[in-house]
Amino acid sequence: MSHKTIVNTSGQPLEISLNTRRGDCPSNDGPTTESVTIHNGDSFTFNYGDNQNPFLNGLSIAVSERGSKLDDTLNTNSTITIGRDLAAFGSN
Repeated sequence: MSHKTIVNTSGQPLEISLNTRRGDCPSNDGPTTESVTIHNGDSFTFNYGDNQNPFLNGLSIAVSERGSKLDDTLNTNSTITIGRDLAAFGSN
């Protein structure tokens, strides 16, 4: 079984689910985990997959609070830019 801990430092509650993979090919989507609301400052560890399917294909982040910064970003902009800010990513 694989594990991923998501830490929310966004300043707002986020609803998160993980998209898993069957095997090692990224085009083989696996099941999606149950959605979990993670409040600002909290973390949650997802358990998913098995020895043959330990891979993660992506994650979904959903608005869980109307009027939040994420809600405003998603609903008041015609262009949304997604990038990788290395300073914002932590790993171990």
